Amino acid sequence: MNVARGRISFASLPTDIERRFPLDAWNNASRWDLTGLDASALFYEAFFAEEGGQQRGNCPNPAGCGNWSLDIPRPQWGVWFGDTWRVSSRLTVNYGARYDLDLGAMAPPLVGETDVIIDNGLFTENVGYRNDIKDFNNVSPRAGFNYDVSGNGGLVIRGGAGLFYSTLHSNPTFDQQLWNGQRVLTNTFRNDGRPGFVRDPTRGITGEDVVSGRVPLPPQGVYLFNHDHQLPAAFQTVIGVQKQLGQSMSVDADLTHARNYDIQSSIDSNLFYDPATGYNKPLATFGRPRPDYGQLRYRSSDAKTEELKLATSFTRRFRDNWQAGLTYTLMLVGEATTSDNPFCRQCEWGLASDFQRHTFRANGIYQLPFDITVAGAYFYGSGNPYQGTWSWNPFGSGAGTRLRPDGSLIPRNNLQGESIHKVDIRATKEIALFGSVKLSGIAELFNVFNHANYGSYTGTENSVNYQKPVQNLATAYTPRSGQLAFKLSF
Repeated sequence: MNVARGRISFASLPTDIERRFPLDAWNNASRWDLTGLDASALFYEAFFAEEGGQQRGNCPNPAGCGNWSLDIPRPQWGVWFGDTWRVSSRLTVNYGARYDLDLGAMAPPLVGETDVIIDNGLFTENVGYRNDIKDFNNVSPRAGFNYDVSGNGGLVIRGGAGLFYSTLHSNPTFDQQLWNGQRVLTNTFRNDGRPGFVRDPTRGITGEDVVSGRVPLPPQGVYLFNHDHQLPAAFQTVIGVQKQLGQSMSVDADLTHARNYDIQSSIDSNLFYDPATGYNKPLATFGRPRPDYGQLRYRSSDAKTEELKLATSFTRRFRDNWQAGLTYTLMLVGEATTSDNPFCRQCEWGLASDFQRHTFRANGIYQLPFDITVAGAYFYGSGNPYQGTWSWNPFGSGAGTRLRPDGSLIPRNNLQGESIHKVDIRATKEIALFGSVKLSGIAELFNVFNHANYGSYTGTENSVNYQKPVQNLATAYTPRSGQLAFKLSF
């Protein structure tokens, strides 16, 4: 990932690549054959940093800047209290609150604060680095109840609501500490057409030449957090009922709502606004507001999702040699934001790609004579929506592939995938050997009817495979297959 050793991109793969780079010498460059590859080489990309402290910018601790080292302290604190109150023999209430604090998620050390003023034609914003980005307001109250209507557990109503905070994984923090234009620098060396490019793509330029500033570098693409970045949160509510039917059966239903907000997403903030399309102007024609920077990968926390589901189930516990279960989930709402348009995040609210209107599962077990057990399961999922796109990005980085060359916008998740069906069966035969030792023979068959289930489709409008499944690469479940197994228990 850090590309400290560099990498070369080629226009084509050598037909004799196995001879040139033997598998048993993948890390032994003395056995590689690089002759004759100069003509197909495109460019060499490498990242540079100097051990010992040189860097560009205002580093608060020069002894730790300008090198590959990572120093990401993540002190995290959590304080909570809770109580359960038995109001009566039928009603129980629980409640509490929690406070979470993550002091290092968005404020990595060894990065100098900067001012980077962007005037994109719509608004002016300072997107430079800040070292004091912290989120202190993560108080999350929660409450729930359980009410036994019948008094004997035969009919129960339950519910609850609560606010839940999460934390960020460390990769965005790593990115800001390393890829900030101050510590780790990137450069691309294009093939100059002279012999020997593959063996010496930098033409003698050393890492010291790069980090000391003796070699001009292209505008650096950097990672950074927005100044009011918040930790992700979710507000969840549920209300449900469970009913006992006889001695071995029950049904239940739960209506669940979840609204997730302050979700992290990444946009390019170094773009000019185009009032004609609401997106950015083409990079090739208009360039960037700050040409001294490349792509500014600005991590904001303004994405959100919302779901509303009704989950139901029927359970028949094991009795008289058989058991069964059915579940059905109806998704009523499933929406989310995307990061296609850096100038209008509220315009990106729409149908989520994981919206599955209907989900149904059935399973059962039957105990036959002679210690033979058979079991089966069926799964059905209605097709998920997926995004139509354009095969090239007509407006440059950050515009998103939903924008056509004529400026029209492809609607959010405007295409629909096929439904998924799958039947699995299993048979088990148990043999008593001696004492408590038993041998079980197991036979399983998956996707019995060999239904073609796909999880990905070609959404590119100007492709000959438009709306066709991506063969062999995106099967949601494998084709029909089986296996045999033996188990010894004692």
